[in-house]
Amino acid sequence: MIHAMPKRKPTRAEQFYVSDITYIKSRERTHYLSLITDAYSSKIVWHQLSDDMSIENVVKALKMAIKQRKSKKPLIHHSGRGLQYASSIYQKELKINAITPTDGHDCY
Repeated sequence: MIHAMPKRKPTRAEQFYVSDITYIKSRERTHYLSLITDAYSSKIVWHQLSDDMSIENVVKALKMAIKQRKSKKPLIHHSGRGLQYASSIYQKELKINAITPTDGHDCY
């Protein structure tokens, strides 16, 4: 179940994670960089560089970001709601790790 969240600013690290994919052009091809950022510190907590935009690559980035966590406090996850982030595989990974997804546009 996706929850709406009240507008508020983060007050601690690992309270809100924000995920996105950006494109990087090289001479050979376009690469895709999946980023997971801590909204409090603006620190990139994990990234995954790949040659495609597959769900598996964004899930890989999420799993590694979760593995790096130091806190067991509640975590809210925000993404642009692209098909990778809305996929059942990604949402299942959030649920398994008790991470609350936002319902869309504004992570605060």
